[in-house]
Amino acid sequence: MVPGQAPAGAAGLAGVKGVSVNRPFVLGLLFCLALPVSARPVKIETYIFDIQVEKSHLPITMTVEYREDGIHIVYCNEFGEKEISFFSEPTRLARVVYIDAEGRQTARVEYDYLKHTVTLTGLINVCYRSAENTYDNNGSLLYLFSRLYPPPGGKINFYLIQSNLSHIDDSFLRFLISQLVGPVRMYLKDQGQESVEVLGQNYATTRYELGIADGSLARFWPHTYHFWYSLDERLPVQYQGIDAQRRVNTITLVDFYVREYPNPELPTL
Repeated sequence: MVPGQAPAGAAGLAGVKGVSVNRPFVLGLLFCLALPVSARPVKIETYIFDIQVEKSHLPITMTVEYREDGIHIVYCNEFGEKEISFFSEPTRLARVVYIDAEGRQTARVEYDYLKHTVTLTGLINVCYRSAENTYDNNGSLLYLFSRLYPPPGGKINFYLIQSNLSHIDDSFLRFLISQLVGPVRMYLKDQGQESVEVLGQNYATTRYELGIADGSLARFWPHTYHFWYSLDERLPVQYQGIDAQRRVNTITLVDFYVREYPNPELPTL
């Protein structure tokens, strides 16, 4: 649109008998467009999960905030830690911040797609060469796989980085892991449709298998992980996999709701 020029079609509609321009609607639209980015409405999806480890149950929450500058995801795990991920596009990760249960930042990860690098600072400082489809191995994968997934019966490849090493107490071991284990090539495979019962309700879902695609590394960690997404809204209904202590973890969606905030006061990464 040229500045100062009426929108195409507005004058034509005004000149047609029986058709009028809705002035309050136009003024409201112009008002919304004139609002600063921070004042525009933000849609926030909230997911509440239950994680079962052996016989214990703990809550997990994930919020997905759709802002003007991108998608902000805050994943609060069962230990009270926060994983804050920012996607500049629906499947392009730009940066991640890890916060421990005491509120201290333990790691920050920056993705540079022009230089093809991922830079990790915090307990460990290291810079990796990366491919276009590289992501952090954290809770935002529950969001990511609702956007990035293979066709029916198919498989896709991408890379994962283990940036959050705060749970490893030995500083030398953290250093070894950061130097020896960079981006790991993974696969995500469609395993067909399944009916999953959650809280007495049956969901028609697609089941996906996640595993290490690099055969040499898969020998050291041969385990696979499974995700179930609802067919209609692609909600992350369930996850099951092995943790670092080789215990089976089951994460189940117990609640989900969407809200829109007209003037949110939200932190920026």
